[in-house]
Amino acid sequence: MSVSDLISAYIHNQYPKLGVNKSRQIVRLVYEIAKRENQDFHKILPLGQDQNRSFTEIKNSLIERRYPHLTAHEKRHQLILSKLDIDPKLQAEINSTYTYRPEHLYIETAVARSYLARRIKAKFPRAKQHTITSIKEVAGPKKYTFSDYNSRSQNLFIIQERFNFFTPCPCSTGSARCGYQILNLGLGCAYECAYCHLQAYMNAPGIVFPANIEDFFARFKNPHQPVRLGTGEFTDSLLFDDITGFSHPIIEFFRQQPNVVFEFKTKSVNIAQLKKIPSAPNIVIAWSLNPPDVIREYEFYAPSLDARLKAAQECVRAGYRVAFHFDPIIITDRWQHAYQDVITRLYATVRPENVAWISLGALRLTPRMKRIIENRFPTIHLLDGEFIRGFDGKLRYPPRIRLEIFTKMISWIRIHDPRIALYLCMEDPHLVRACRLPPLKYANAATI
Repeated sequence: MSVSDLISAYIHNQYPKLGVNKSRQIVRLVYEIAKRENQDFHKILPLGQDQNRSFTEIKNSLIERRYPHLTAHEKRHQLILSKLDIDPKLQAEINSTYTYRPEHLYIETAVARSYLARRIKAKFPRAKQHTITSIKEVAGPKKYTFSDYNSRSQNLFIIQERFNFFTPCPCSTGSARCGYQILNLGLGCAYECAYCHLQAYMNAPGIVFPANIEDFFARFKNPHQPVRLGTGEFTDSLLFDDITGFSHPIIEFFRQQPNVVFEFKTKSVNIAQLKKIPSAPNIVIAWSLNPPDVIREYEFYAPSLDARLKAAQECVRAGYRVAFHFDPIIITDRWQHAYQDVITRLYATVRPENVAWISLGALRLTPRMKRIIENRFPTIHLLDGEFIRGFDGKLRYPPRIRLEIFTKMISWIRIHDPRIALYLCMEDPHLVRACRLPPLKYANAATI
């Protein structure tokens, strides 16, 4: 039996008169308390105890234990106690080492003779090759779940993109605008970051690369005002760059577009291709950063903090500007010391004049993402924080906690660079104003 079945059976035996919804809430709270405190769930509500207490009394006592730092208002109105549904078969398999090596190549007929198709077939000669008319032949109408996501690295699709060339960043409803635009050069990532939104977003059974990069450039319309454009929303910008070689044509094209600042957003240290061509002043290489313990516990297969900072240093030496994203910021027992140390190490590696911007974003997830993380990574403690329903319906740290996170991070960063361009990612506009951050100059840019 799964842990959810075991706890459900135990609670039913303990409180047989509870209805379905009330039992569901107790099961959820018992599970989260046991996990957070590293306790046997039987000890949370010992058999034979609390028999004379009402459901409300039992629930409130469990809430106090699970959310000790929330205010009464936060507990009363904004908790989400969803059904516990954990299937051991859905757990992600994390190995000590990892090499991306797809077993199947699916190549659409329209791009079968493309440079990218030839390059990838040479890169993975042992992969079984399939010629398809359209990715829909394999993906079809099926709704892909996170069970399919676990095997995504086995399949690589090379397609002709026909629709999604440029799109605005899919910001949370009601969040402050940053004006970010996305160049959709790929879908999927081989890293296993436990919090990654792609786990709930993927709609294909593999990694997808478009081969017709020239069509992206043909569709591009030169903007008449500054635009920030990047490739790191639906895939890591550089993780696959030695496979695709996309960075070269992108840099060569956008160096001729002075109103565009192009960002490669990454966790990778795969920068060899970047160093082979001249840099450009409007090309920015940006890294997502976290403390070493967060990387080790939640960003599986991704490079270490030291490796990322070293790669940033090498890109600066090659003439590029760099940027950094502290997103998601994750609260741990030592989060203040840990993040302040990362900032100190960042500026010990890269001089302020070489940093284009820094973004901040606290951990946030949809209720569906919570279920995915619980199933794929049942042993981690990412979800042990005290989350409530946010302004956009996502689970977030309370506003007062996020304000503390952001104000401290901003103060630590400005010790090193008082003039740095800072912005909050997918945040409540009220919180942005409370942090006294000026609007980003790209916030009101027109859509490409």
